[in-house]
Amino acid sequence: MELERLYEGDTAPWQVFCHDSEEFRTRPRPAASLETDKGTETFDPALLEFVYPYQRETLLPAKVTATQLKGRPLDEEISQNARHTPYLRPLSQPRFRQERQGLTAAEQGTATHLVLQYLDFSNVDVAGQVESLRLRGLLTDEQAAAVDQEALERFLRSPLAEEIRHGQNVRREYPFTLLMDARDYDPDAAAGESILLQGVVDCCFETEEGITVVDFKTDRVLTDAEVRRRAEQYRPQLEAYSRALERVLERPVVRRELYFLRAGASVEL
Repeated sequence: MELERLYEGDTAPWQVFCHDSEEFRTRPRPAASLETDKGTETFDPALLEFVYPYQRETLLPAKVTATQLKGRPLDEEISQNARHTPYLRPLSQPRFRQERQGLTAAEQGTATHLVLQYLDFSNVDVAGQVESLRLRGLLTDEQAAAVDQEALERFLRSPLAEEIRHGQNVRREYPFTLLMDARDYDPDAAAGESILLQGVVDCCFETEEGITVVDFKTDRVLTDAEVRRRAEQYRPQLEAYSRALERVLERPVVRRELYFLRAGASVEL
């Protein structure tokens, strides 16, 4: 009901009404009158048993290095490439530890690859070149002392070094990045999946026939059987280098050579 105006002539712009609270009370509805939601009576348990069909692909790395393809531990890979990313390289040691224990095998391998990166293949004076690198600050005193100069001199007198000297477009420490088929890394990966492959080729040169890939190794191998067995372990790495160079340089790779510095042996794969 509308209340009477409180005062004569009152012109307030609102009206006041009184209501009974029963008008707003919510009354429960009988359960029988409620409609059952569709689908709940025929729930399919298979919905809880769904298996993601690409689970294996979630385990694939987004990026791999060419050295990882050979399936050897990362600490062994360090010595194979002086330009590995920093987190793969040996941590620096306090000077007192270096003086007491010297360089590790991996650090010695890294030093050797640094020398090979800057070495003049037409100059057999390895001692003079190593000293020059030390004076330029490219090698520490410990690294210079750890380099196997005899092995490097033996390489410079080898037929392979002679071929490199006469080769065309000689490249050393040549980096590459490309997408590869995931099945080259994991044969069970789904078709169409890709992985980013990165690597650094120690050396390559060109002839009229095509590209020759050379990879230097500092492994401790002595016998011919050990050399051949170890070379097979590196085959996936060299194959990855070959695919990369063929795509980047648009020329065929006609030869792959592994050179074991300690043994003075060259193996063609």
